[in-house]
Amino acid sequence: MSAVLKQAKSVAEREKVELLVVIQPSIVDITENFRLSHKDLELRFPNYDRRRLSSVVARICTSAEIPFVNLYDTFESHDPPSLFFQGDNNHWNDRGQDLAARTVARYLERHRNSPVSTGAAEVSLR
Repeated sequence: MSAVLKQAKSVAEREKVELLVVIQPSIVDITENFRLSHKDLELRFPNYDRRRLSSVVARICTSAEIPFVNLYDTFESHDPPSLFFQGDNNHWNDRGQDLAARTVARYLERHRNSPVSTGAAEVSLR
């Protein structure tokens, strides 16, 4: 993932476009309404860390000075099961898409007078 993000940054810089990584939490890590959940993984793997997927990407972005919005805390604090379709569909529903869009918009609004590429940050709607 580090190589992919660094390559994306390189391409963005070469093409003179701003890059913002939006880190999407896994439905497995923030809900119990999917066929596999963090509860299953925690039973099988006692050291399982629900935040690991999101936090690893955030650390890579920070290290590479790539701006990012990590949606994990925002989604976790807004009734996570209500943000996804039910059943075998692990995609955001309208409510999840709206929450993600508002969170990213808030980040962009806060950084509109400075280039996004100047540093990493995290934002939530709390």
